[in-house]
Amino acid sequence: MEIGFVKVEIDFVGKEIDSVGAEINFVCVEIGFVREEIDFVSKEINSVGTEINIVWAEIGFVSKEIATFNKEINFAVMKYNLVKQKALVEDNEIEWENTGNGVWRKIMSYDDNIMLVKVKFIAGAVGALHHHPHLQISYIAEGEFEVTMGSQVKTLKAGDVYFAAPDIEHGVVCLKDGLLIDVFSPMREDFL
Repeated sequence: MEIGFVKVEIDFVGKEIDSVGAEINFVCVEIGFVREEIDFVSKEINSVGTEINIVWAEIGFVSKEIATFNKEINFAVMKYNLVKQKALVEDNEIEWENTGNGVWRKIMSYDDNIMLVKVKFIAGAVGALHHHPHLQISYIAEGEFEVTMGSQVKTLKAGDVYFAAPDIEHGVVCLKDGLLIDVFSPMREDFL
């Protein structure tokens, strides 16, 4: 009888071992799934890390662009502050600023109330029709210009003057290489 009982026990233990083996196999399969998940998450983390590195590189580029822009602004402010309220100005102290399309400008001196600007034109260059709230009086130092003032159009040459009241539409076409001496009141902040 004892042998039968031992046999039953052995069978029972064998079934238990088989059951534990099945559980181990199940856990191994689960570990496999977990490893696949970990691999997937690792790849995602690497991908996000790469994207973060790209963003940091872009931030670095933008920071450099901002720094360059700030230097340009500081240089422009410094350049114009050199002539602000300057009492004695020599022409060769100031460089011409190319405003494009055959027109160059020099801000000679200014304060908040008044500004004197030299504007050089090549023949054919245009000072487009525009208006502004400033008073403007312009002396034609050299050359010849077709000047539009409101509805009037007239050809003016060296020695002549035109006056633009606030908000009147005006403009010029340079007929012969020329130079205007513009005076604005108040100063033209948009030129700085």
